[in-house]
Amino acid sequence: MAGGSDKGAELPLVPSDQGIDKLKAVDEQSLLKSMMHHLDAYFPDWAPVSGRVKRSELLDQLLARARNNGYTFERAQAQWTNVFGYSGNLKKVDDLSPRIMALLASPPKEVDSERLAREAATIACHAAMALNH
Repeated sequence: MAGGSDKGAELPLVPSDQGIDKLKAVDEQSLLKSMMHHLDAYFPDWAPVSGRVKRSELLDQLLARARNNGYTFERAQAQWTNVFGYSGNLKKVDDLSPRIMALLASPPKEVDSERLAREAATIACHAAMALNH
């Protein structure tokens, strides 16, 4: 700059830990809303109007557990949402089948997270089809 003035130069802002936590919470809420729309589109009976809040809280618990165990990509989260949808009237996350719980509990390698989540969704889908026949 002419004359050595730094008035126009701005230092990049570094968010505080509190700011990062707020952004993370907003991102997780946005993802939850997106996954609820997914359920509305593909599993229209996933939650009666009167039980929607409780069902969304349970979905949030499942997605948080998946995220904490390494299923961080949105596509993997969508597959865990499919698990939720196929699981019908699930009362708690721990009621999922042992095979699905094993996949949920085992941290995937980054490249495997979507594949393993899809495997869990396939297991849930087959279980749902077996119940309906």
